[in-house]
Amino acid sequence: MIRIAAIAGLAAALACLTLPASAKGEIPFETAKGWSIERTAPDAKNQLCMMSKSYKDPDDGNAENGIIFILNNGQAIITLAYEKWGWDKNEKVRAPLLLDKRVVVAKSAWTGDGVSLTTMLPDTIVPNMLAAKTLVLKFDNGNADFDLSGFPEAYASLRRCDATPAHVAAATPQPSEARVKAFYLGATIESAMKECDVPTTGKQR
Repeated sequence: MIRIAAIAGLAAALACLTLPASAKGEIPFETAKGWSIERTAPDAKNQLCMMSKSYKDPDDGNAENGIIFILNNGQAIITLAYEKWGWDKNEKVRAPLLLDKRVVVAKSAWTGDGVSLTTMLPDTIVPNMLAAKTLVLKFDNGNADFDLSGFPEAYASLRRCDATPAHVAAATPQPSEARVKAFYLGATIESAMKECDVPTTGKQR
C-alpha cells in the first residue's frame, strides 16, 4: 500500500516542481481530453500509472487548479492542487466530498502540503467520478470546485497504461505539452509562495 505522504509528493507535478519532466523520470504514455497519462519513474518503489491535468478557472481570476488521480491495490488516490491554498505539511483536513451536487463521502480525510490536498478512497468511487462533471470539497467558509471534464476518456487511458508493460510505455520519447504546462504552473506557484503571502479565497476554502 502506498502511503498518502508518499503520494502527496506526486503533487509536485502540479504544485512545486521547477525541473523538466524528463529530469524527474516520469514516462509519458498518452494524452486524453486535456489530461496527461504517465508512468512514475522506473526506479520508483511502486511503479504506477497516473493521470493529471491543470487548468485556469475563469470564475476565480484565472487561478490555477490541478488534479492527479492514481489507482493502486483497490484504492483511488486523489491529489487536488489550488494555487491560493496554503496548507501546512501533513495538515489533516476533513470535508464532505461531492460529485456534482451529491455527497459521496460525508467526511473525507485529506492530507495537506502547501497548495495541495491528497486523499485515499476505495476505488468504488470511480463509477461516480465517471458520471460527474465537478468534484467539490465543501468547507465551512466556501466550496472548492474542481473540473472533471475529460475524466472518462483519461480514465480509459489510465487503464490502458496499467495494462501496458513498463518497457512499452518507456518508448514514448517526449513529455506531453500538458505535462510541461503543469511544471510551469509549479514554477509560478513556487515563486508566488516565496514572494508574498497568498490568501485563500472563500471559494476554495
